[in-house]
Parts: sequence; C-alpha cells; structure tokens
Amino acid sequence: MAKNICVIFIIMLLILTTVNIGLINLKAEETDTYPPEITSVENNPDTVGFGFNITIAPNVTDNMSGVNLVKVNITYPDNSTGNFTMNNTGNDTYEYEFDDAWLAGQYNYTIWTVDNANNTNISSQYSFNVSTEAAVTVCTIKDAYSDNEFINLTDPPGGGGGSSQQSIGYELLNDNEVLHIWNKFDSYYFNTSSGIQLTNHYDEYWSHNVLMLGYYNNDKWNLIYRTDELSGFNKDIDTDNETYVNATLWKDLNYQGYDFRLAIRYHLSVDDNELTVIPYIKNIDQDDIPYVLGFAWEINDIQVDMTYEDDYIEINGSLFYLNDQINVTFKNMAIPVYCWNETTNESYVCGYEPIPYFNIRDDQPGNRSESLYLKWDESLNYVVQVKSREGEYNSPVTLAFKIGTLDAGQEKSTELLWHDASEVTYYFDRYDRKETWATNPGNMVDGSTSNYASTTSPADVELCNGNTCEGSDLGTILKVELRTHGYYSIDPHDIILRPVFDGENDGEDYAFDPYDEPSWSQWFDITNDNNAPEEWNWSDIRYLDCDVEAENDIMEFTLYCSKVEVRVTYTIIPLVNTTYYFSGYNVGEAWSSNPGYMVDGNLGNYASTGTNGDIELCNLNTCEGEDLGEIYKVALRAYGYYSEGQCNITLRPVFNVGSDGDNHTFTLNSDPPSWSQWFDITEDTNAPSEWDWDDIVKLDCDVEVDAGSGDPEFVSYCSKVEVRVTYIPLVYAPTISNPYPANGASGVSITPTLNITINDADGNTMNVTWYSNSSGSWQVFGTNNSVGNGTYHQMLLNATVNGQWWYWKVNVSDLYNYTESSVYKFYTGYESKIENTGSTNFSGYLKIQIRYYSECFNITAVDNTIIEETTPRTINATEQLALDTIMNGLVNSSNLTYGNGTYHIFVSFTDPDGNVLVCNNNTPLSRKCSFNLSAKTQWERLIVNGFGNPYNTCTRGIEVYNDELYVGTQNTNYTKKLLFIQELFLDLMDEQFASMQQYNSFLTTFFESQG
Repeated sequence: MAKNICVIFIIMLLILTTVNIGLINLKAEETDTYPPEITSVENNPDTVGFGFNITIAPNVTDNMSGVNLVKVNITYPDNSTGNFTMNNTGNDTYEYEFDDAWLAGQYNYTIWTVDNANNTNISSQYSFNVSTEAAVTVCTIKDAYSDNEFINLTDPPGGGGGSSQQSIGYELLNDNEVLHIWNKFDSYYFNTSSGIQLTNHYDEYWSHNVLMLGYYNNDKWNLIYRTDELSGFNKDIDTDNETYVNATLWKDLNYQGYDFRLAIRYHLSVDDNELTVIPYIKNIDQDDIPYVLGFAWEINDIQVDMTYEDDYIEINGSLFYLNDQINVTFKNMAIPVYCWNETTNESYVCGYEPIPYFNIRDDQPGNRSESLYLKWDESLNYVVQVKSREGEYNSPVTLAFKIGTLDAGQEKSTELLWHDASEVTYYFDRYDRKETWATNPGNMVDGSTSNYASTTSPADVELCNGNTCEGSDLGTILKVELRTHGYYSIDPHDIILRPVFDGENDGEDYAFDPYDEPSWSQWFDITNDNNAPEEWNWSDIRYLDCDVEAENDIMEFTLYCSKVEVRVTYTIIPLVNTTYYFSGYNVGEAWSSNPGYMVDGNLGNYASTGTNGDIELCNLNTCEGEDLGEIYKVALRAYGYYSEGQCNITLRPVFNVGSDGDNHTFTLNSDPPSWSQWFDITEDTNAPSEWDWDDIVKLDCDVEVDAGSGDPEFVSYCSKVEVRVTYIPLVYAPTISNPYPANGASGVSITPTLNITINDADGNTMNVTWYSNSSGSWQVFGTNNSVGNGTYHQMLLNATVNGQWWYWKVNVSDLYNYTESSVYKFYTGYESKIENTGSTNFSGYLKIQIRYYSECFNITAVDNTIIEETTPRTINATEQLALDTIMNGLVNSSNLTYGNGTYHIFVSFTDPDGNVLVCNNNTPLSRKCSFNLSAKTQWERLIVNGFGNPYNTCTRGIEVYNDELYVGTQNTNYTKKLLFIQELFLDLMDEQFASMQQYNSFLTTFFESQG
C-alpha cells in the first residue's frame, strides 16, 4: 500500500512542474500594456518670492518595460505654459527645478510620463505659488535744482522715532531768554543768560535759585561771582527725546589772573520726581588755583504760592517763619538713633541718621501746603544758613559747601536734588475689625495724636483700610509717603508700616524705631514700592490701605500708635478766583444813611454812619450757586473811608443764616477811599468744614463800625463789600483733534500748511501756540490768538527739504487751563526704498533712470541710465533696499543733457528680460518722482522742453546753424532740424510710437503746424 502512495506523489509532482514551466514561458512573451505609476508628487517649497526656485519631485515607477520619460507641464498665472523634462535622481524619483518664478500668482502643474512600451500616464493637477508683497517709493531731496548740484534721493529712516517726545523735552521761550524743560511729572524754567533757576514758573516764580562761587579764608566764605549778576552764558542742551534732557549753562571767567569755567547742569529723566542740579567748575588755566573754593546755592525772593506771607522752613527738626528776624546756621544735620541698654533699662543715642535736606512751605486750607525742597550729598562739608536780608520780605536760604583747590585742568562737581510742588496730607480713618491691635484699635484712626491704640503682642497687625482722601483730582502725583505717630515702653520695638495697594497687594515693610516718648516717624516714600501703581492717580490714594505691625520680637514690650498719615506731593491744577459782591441788606439792621448804597455794586455811592457800633447786615450776594469747582479759599474785603475822626470797619461773616464767624478789622483811611486787604474766612469759627457753592449763596456779612471807646465824632463810609472764592476749576480743558498732516503721514510737500481743530466746551476764547523742533529745540513758529472753536492753520516754513521727519505740536490755552497736544510727525516726500512687506524673500534686477519729460507733448526721453543691473539682488522679508545708498553722488545737474525743464527719476525692479515685476495686488515694482532743472547753459537748455520752453511757449522755433542751436531766428533749416529732433527723440521712439512711420507722421504734423 505504501509503494502505491509514493508512485502517485511522484507522478503529480512531475505534472505540476510541467505546468509551471509553461506559465513562465507564456509571461515572457506577454505585451506591456500598463502605464507607469505616478506617486508622491511634491514641490518644495510651496511658496516663493520672485526669482526663487521651486523643486518639483514625483515618484514614477514601471515594473514591466520601465520608465522612458517624465515631464512636468506648468501653467503660469497668465495662462501661458511650459513643458519641462525631469531628471532621474535615483530610486524612482524625478526632479525639475523651476527657475522662472517672475509672475505672482498660482502655478498649476501636472506630471506626464511614458514607459518603454509607449504607455503614458498623467497625474492629477498640483500647484505652487509665487507671492511677493513689496512697495517702491522714491523722492529727490529737493524739488528743484540749479547748476552743479547732485540729484540725490531721500534717506529711508524707518519709523521716525520721537513717539515719547511729549513725555520729556525742552523748548526756548521769550526770544530764547527762558529755557523750559519738562518730563511727565513736572516743568522747570531757567534764565538762559545767567543760568538761574526760576522756580515753579518763569513769570510766576516762587523763588530765584542762584549759584554762587567763592573762596574760604580762615573758614570765612568770600564771594567771587554770583550768577544773577552775570550774563552771556553759553548753553548746551542734549536729549534723546525719550528718556532724558541735559541742559548745561556755562561761562568762562577769570579771578585774580586764573581762568576757569563755571557751569550749572540741569538733568531730568522721564521718570524723575526731582530735578538734578549739578554745579560744576573746571580749571582751564595752565596754573593750579590755590584758593579753597566753595559753591553756594541761594534761594531768594521767596514767595511760595505767589504770596510772601506765612512761608516757613522745616530744617533739622525745627521750624522758622521766614519773615521773622532770623540768623541761624546748621551743619551736619542728623536725627539721633536710639538703642536700648539692657543693663540700665534705658535708651541711649547709639548713632545718627543724616538729614541733608530741608523744605520751605506755605500751608493752605485742607491739610495742604506748597513746598520747595532741596537735598544734597550727606558727605559734603556743608553749611545751611537762614539769614534775614534788608529789602527781602522773607529770609534767603543758602546751602554752601567746600570744593577745595583746583589743579590745572581739574574739574569738580556735585549733585543737588530739587522740587517745587504742592502737598496734601490725609490720615487713615477706618480699620478692619478682624485685624486690629489688642487695645483701643479705634484710637489709631480717630485723627487725634493724643489717643493711642496699643499692643503687647509680637507681629500684631492692625489693617487701616480707609483714609480721608476723597479722590479729587488735584493734579499730577509726584510722590506718595507714609508716616506714623507713636512710642514704646519697657523695651524698644519697631512699628512697621506696610502699604496695601488696591485693597489686596502688599508693599514693602518700613520700620519706625520709636522713642520712649511720642514722636513722628520720618516720611517713608512708597511711590515706587513693589505692587505700587506705575502712574499714580487720586483713586489709588483713596483706596490705599496700610498694615501697622508690631515688631516680631520675644522681648516684653508695649507699642503705642495714635495716627498714620499719607502725604501726596503733586503739581497743582491752576487755581481760579471769582468775586461776588453783597447785593442786599436787612432793613431792620442797617447803617443810618443810604444803606442801599452799600449793596448797589457802585463804588461811587456810599452808605454812611456816625454811630459807633452801627451794623449793617448784608444778607444777599451775587453768587448764583453754580458749581464751578472745588472751593479752596473764601475771603472778604470792603471799600470805604472815614471823615471827621478815625474809625475802623469790622467784617464778620455770617454762615448758614445765623452763625457768626470771626471779626476781621479794616483800618479805614481818610479820603481818598481804599480797599481793605482780603480777609481769609475759610476756617473761621462756624465756617463750613467743607465749603460748597450753596454755602457761598447763603453767606451773609455784618459790616460794623468800630470807633473805639468814648463818644468820638466820626463818619464812616462804605460803598461795597466783596467775597472772593478761590477754587480748583471744573472747567473743561480745550480739546485738540484732526491734525493735518495726519500723524505719521508721508508724501507731504515741503513748507506745508498744518491744520488743527480745537474746541472749548465752556466757549472760552483760546490761544493756539504752534511749536516745531526743526531747529533742534522746540521753537514757536506761529500763534492764533483769541480764537473760538474751529480749525486753524499755520505754515511750517522750516520744512524746506524732502526726506525728513518733521515734528510739531500745539499748546491751546483758555482762561483757566491748557492742553498740549501729542507730538505729531510727518515725512516730506517719500522714503527712497524698495521695501519687502511680505513674508517671502524675492530677487530682481534694479534699474534707475533719469528721464526728461516734455509737458507739451506728454512724452519722455531717457537722459541717463544710472543703474541697470545684470546680476539679481535679493531683498529679504521685512527688509528694504535703500535707494539713496545706490544712487546718491552719481548724477550732477550739470550733466543732464536735455537742459531745463521737468525730469523724472524712474526706479524699477525687473525680471531678467527687463519686464517690471508686478506684486500680488497687481502693484508694479516701479515708481517715479519729479524734479525741475533751471540751470543756464550755452543754449539755455532749450532742446526738448516744448521746443523753446524758456520762453514759456511750446511753439517757439528751433534753428540749427553749423550744428549749433538757436531759438526764434528768421531762417529755417528744416532738414537739420528734423535730423536733430529725430536723434534727440530716438530713445523714446520705441516707447511712444508703434512704428517709425507713426513717428515720422507725428514730426511732419508738428512742423506743418509751425508753418
């Protein structure tokens, strides 16, 4: 049985083998009818700019007869086509590098292939893109040229800068007599002739600050020069218009045969709250100066807030009113620092904290003050003197310090810090009941320094979460400070103040080391604290909180704190006065004769009385109660005189119809009549704690006669009683809009007319002052005075050339306030550049020509081909090609062959065949600009410009004799004229005329028209 099975298997194997051999032979003889396969078609990259290549790479296979040929058929954006053979790069991959990307748009392509059996295949459609976004601008620096001038293009300077010039800068005022520098916080003014500082404002100064130079002899200072007795100072002003201004005023002087330079530099950075003053001296002599020299900084003519009265100085912990007789000197000023002696259980002075500064102040109602401040280097050998001077109401204050001798060529300087500003003080008046000191926490916020909260617990915190600031906008905030009032018992511990901004963001810790007796801490500056506002406003003050923390120490102690204050230094909004008069009286309480004359508003009519103690109650005034702003001060005065005997008039305000104020007595003069001084009633007995305009309406006034004791004979006369209200106005500042040219505009003509639209909601007349810094500093170039709402114009005559950014601004002031515009800029002409504004790099060939233009026939002729590149250049994405760097200095006006007239600079970026490239938005990469030539040459440059343009006619004849040109002669030479003009217009013929026949026809028609 097994043998039979084996025989059957062998027979079957032989049969299968025979069948297989037959199949192989059959396949070898089969015809190839299968086309090649096209797979994995790719192009790289998908998008290019002009002149860049794209590689197209399909995968093509044929497993029978093999691939014979692969081509790519490309349809251009203009529907033209190209058929290109692809190269086999191995592994069934074919490539073609497309290098004709000079048209913007989408390129569609298909792959076509044939195998060795002539089977063909064609792929689906694929595409790539050529994308270029660019712009060409060109402009000559001048619009007109004469003989021997280079035809130069403008420089493309980019954005123009200067965007923050409003935040910091300088200007010269009053025919350059006054220098004004400012930053975003404050303004400062200086006399340019002498360098003295005119503090607060140059025509309403609060003091004069004068630099003095002297020498020491046996420690006695001797004056050499003071700047207010000098003139003719030089000035150097340096600024980057963004972060700082340096103004240096200097003069070369001589003393005892020694030459030296005396200078003052005023430095201001954009974020400075103080002005830096740098006195400077340099020995410019060849010999050493052996004198022990010294600077002095004198503050004189002091009238803080434009008033002489009540100005005082705070210095070294003392206070002096400057109108008292004073002669005090301070050296090495310091605050003692106390430590605790654990052995004796007593405190002792263990050091000193220097206080090299002082404040000159004038207090105002509402916890306000106006302040002058000076600070200096504590290491200086200095002295401060406050000494009365004859002829000055307030005592000058002088800081003097030694600078020593000067070697030849040596220079020395130091720095002082100054500000003049307003201050207001608030106190914290609420606390968080969940976070308090242990005992009497309410005493810390009751406004009194006599009542104390206390704690014995380390790290105990009371959160003061409200203050007395109402958020009224008083001006630009310069500085914010904290201080506290308190003391310790048993063991010294610090009271720590920690500001809390916006109710949640903690600032830094400020430690007060109190005494064992009540005292104020120093002021802690929190203006630039961690988490503090970048630019403070008054709502930030209103919502300012403060943690008051006891030092975390295990020693036994008790800390006491009665008050925490916040002081704000700011530049004040200008105050305004308005005056009313009393216009009614109480018939039952009146002077004996003509009482109505006291309230009729006429200074020439007088009420009178001869009765001592006679009172007239003026019970109406002309105030209608309109809210004009926040009331700052209220004052009374009267107009009158006496006859027959000396007597006084007492004015006594009556508040809220019945509450008498204080007596304010006016000593009358005999004839002629006079006004009394203004009597301040703002904080009188029974006066409103916070005045409003209804309080002014309800204000009455007793006018009482006081002739002294006995029974004197007199007659007192009074014609008018006035009330003056000083307030921070609610008036609207003028608004400024619609600057023209628009800010950042280009293509503006030289010497343009500038426009601005102004509006004052109150209907006040306005003054518009126009400024430009074209001369290097801000200068006035025009004014519009006493104008109403509308649009006003000024020509900027200094903008005389193309290719520059020009900066300008306006200041618009009304009776109460002013608005200064942003700094606007415009660019005259256009920047000469090709700018790649897209995301692809692109290439091309630059061509720059000067072409003559005939206005008569509206045709152009190439005068000069300046650049015609044969090698492409690439402009990368976001970059630009500065055309001025290529052309400038190559073409002189004297080399222009077509003479006087109009010319075009023609710039183009082309493909290899000279065709101008056109971007995605159909914008050609070409541009032209015009300029005029008015040079005089041998023939008055008359060749082309209308065949005789210097005589302003297009019909003037041209004559040629002996190959020379003449105009307007009687003889004609048509043949030579025709040949000359043909030669002249040869270059433009191909551009303007389709054929020579058309061109000759044009010339024939022209000359026939000339007769």
